[in-house]
Amino acid sequence: MQKFCLFFLVLALIVTIGLATKAVATSKRYYYNHGFRYMKLGKYKLAIKDFNQAISIDPKYTKAYFLRGISYKKVGQYQRAVKDYNQAILVDPNLTEVYYHRGIAYTQLGKYKKAIEDLNRIISLNPNDAYAYYHRGIAYYNLGQYLRAIEDFNQAIRLGPNFALAHINRGFAFSDLGKKDNACADWGKACEIGNCIALNWAKEKGHCQ
Repeated sequence: MQKFCLFFLVLALIVTIGLATKAVATSKRYYYNHGFRYMKLGKYKLAIKDFNQAISIDPKYTKAYFLRGISYKKVGQYQRAVKDYNQAILVDPNLTEVYYHRGIAYTQLGKYKKAIEDLNRIISLNPNDAYAYYHRGIAYYNLGQYLRAIEDFNQAIRLGPNFALAHINRGFAFSDLGKKDNACADWGKACEIGNCIALNWAKEKGHCQ
């Protein structure tokens, strides 16, 4: 009889632990999904609060760190974004998309060499990522390495011919090298695509006709 009671006691304990584990998993997913919905609505501060809750429940919740990092980036808190990306990478080094976003955050923080390291990794994994070339080009440009920047903008444009921002920034790199005709051609192309800001500025300054 004692063995029989002990069996049901152990069984009840297993069920209780199982239900508790399931409840924790469900609650962290609830906060994660809720935060994700806020992100979709552009309500990043509210999203951060939900991701905070998900992470407090599971401190190794990689995706929550990643999306909280993106939310921090969206509200201009780049240092916090980098910390979250670092934590996500620490938990799961194979979550390669994090390196792309961390590279952009590093650029915003003026840490261009670190940005280039992260974007190098993305490009090595996916040589057809136009945005990775573009953002690496921005980092090179800010380091004053205009020829390397132009090479990356070339690749971005080759992969995405209607990439207006790549044309605009390649134009600025050409301009800094004293190649005004090339710069005006790029700004003109960007205007054809639909972004005339650089061309209008250049015309006001008398750089382009």
